[in-house]
Amino acid sequence: MYRIEIPQEVTFGTDKVLKAVGTRGVVAGGAARYIAYLAGHLANPPPFPNDIDLFHTRQTESGEKALGSILFRLGWRTKGVTLHTREYEHHDHNLKLQLVMPHENQYEKMYGPVRELLHQFDFTTNMFAVAYESDRFYLYYTDEAIADTEHMRLRIGHVNNPIAMCHRAGTYMVKGYTIEPEQWAKILLAWEGRDADYRKRVHEIVEGIA
Repeated sequence: MYRIEIPQEVTFGTDKVLKAVGTRGVVAGGAARYIAYLAGHLANPPPFPNDIDLFHTRQTESGEKALGSILFRLGWRTKGVTLHTREYEHHDHNLKLQLVMPHENQYEKMYGPVRELLHQFDFTTNMFAVAYESDRFYLYYTDEAIADTEHMRLRIGHVNNPIAMCHRAGTYMVKGYTIEPEQWAKILLAWEGRDADYRKRVHEIVEGIA
């Protein structure tokens, strides 16, 4: 994994947030991938990000140090809440910000040091992150992230939620990404490896949707 210093000018409007959260959080995923393009590490522009994803590098913080409190002081206001995320909007930003709350189970751990966090992501094209460390901005990425983004292909990084990954793969395919059969097979094999209780809950969800 690479760690490259980048200028503040290419941080895509995330600089104030990153400076405020310091080492407590990182921007990762689609927005960080677009920053990699702005910084000259991708030859072709990737899909424009839908939002800014902010991840915790620590399991928990409280009071003034909590990332939600920091965002509020910067003028971000809560727009929506789900089980693992909080969505914020700001009058000076066109993009919404999604704060991913620290959570873990036997299949995933969605917080931690940058290098560990990126290897928990479902697809390799998402393995980009931007952090503010020692008064400088740094871009993190892997060789696979660069190659797969340039070729607009989906390859499995880490299987956390097979059903959600199928849905996300569909959204990427709409944007022009391709996925090979063996990648689908990895998702299906992971589904078979889940315990009966997990599969039962997913069946109930699918039946409810149907």
